[in-house]
Amino acid sequence: MSKKWIYLTSFILVLSLAANARGQYGIGLRGEYFHWSGASPPSREAAFKVLVLTRIDPTINFYWNPGPNPPPGVRTDNFAVRWSGEIKAQYSEAYTFITGSDDGVRLYVNGELIIDNWTDHDRTVNTSDPIRLIAGQRYPIVLEGYENGGEAEWQLYWQSPSTPRQIVPQQVLYPLTQPQDLLASNPFPADGAMYGNTWVNLSWTPGTFAASHGVYFGENFDDVDDGVPGSFLGNQGSTYFVIGFPEFSYPYGLNPDTTYYWRIDEVESDGTTKHKGEVWSFETLPALHTTVLPVIGASFPGISEIDSILLDWLEENGFEAATIAIMKDRRLVLCLYSIDG
Repeated sequence: MSKKWIYLTSFILVLSLAANARGQYGIGLRGEYFHWSGASPPSREAAFKVLVLTRIDPTINFYWNPGPNPPPGVRTDNFAVRWSGEIKAQYSEAYTFITGSDDGVRLYVNGELIIDNWTDHDRTVNTSDPIRLIAGQRYPIVLEGYENGGEAEWQLYWQSPSTPRQIVPQQVLYPLTQPQDLLASNPFPADGAMYGNTWVNLSWTPGTFAASHGVYFGENFDDVDDGVPGSFLGNQGSTYFVIGFPEFSYPYGLNPDTTYYWRIDEVESDGTTKHKGEVWSFETLPALHTTVLPVIGASFPGISEIDSILLDWLEENGFEAATIAIMKDRRLVLCLYSIDG
């Protein structure tokens, strides 16, 4: 038995054991995007070595270069993609699978290689021999492709006596999921980043099955990690959270030269299944000057009811820093210390 076949068999076994079992309807396939270099066509080892993006793709129906660019972080040439998960048959009958591709493509269903055109080519349609499937049963499916240069596209169709030719629909595709897929990811600000504003719009990529998100934030790692009451800011459906403005959390803004910690817990639709997120952090830049900021609530006679005053400006070490006072009824209601690199 060849090493390649051992590799694929192991991958299919892991897929069949770990594929998503939640819900009656599918949500798509796990898409893993890679960069590769060297001679074309690339070997499997070369094509799927440098992972740059993982996401859930509802269907396989993509046309890039021209048209929309590949997903963010994926270059336009010399990339490869692997979609994996399970497919559920709708009828007990023979199905034919069809791919459109530019460049290479391989399709495995239930561990069997049924389409193999791992070559550089313009858009090409490949059709499998019929394969019999049982209604309601799920089968492992893997579609692999690589792009060398120019246009890039892949489509996955199926047809059967009861199914006209169509893009394989989302509701019959179930992604291979791994533990990290259940967690929030891609935080902004990035974990460990230096941050130069007195307010922040936290954002993240949701976990695969998240219906809502618990937000924790504070200046103490243990408090955020333990979820003490003071660090919990609420549960919400959106994937962003504003901090540092009036009527939001931390209404007087973030402090300079301070490390803030935050985490997102993903909550599934049943409201009880939760996936605790890792604790991220960012650090605000230190103050670059010694101007004494006015006290919140201080009165300033002669200033209009609503006004903004530039109190100080400094350029130092490549940063521009501005202290701005926001006034209402001649009283200071917000003082922003903004630093831009």
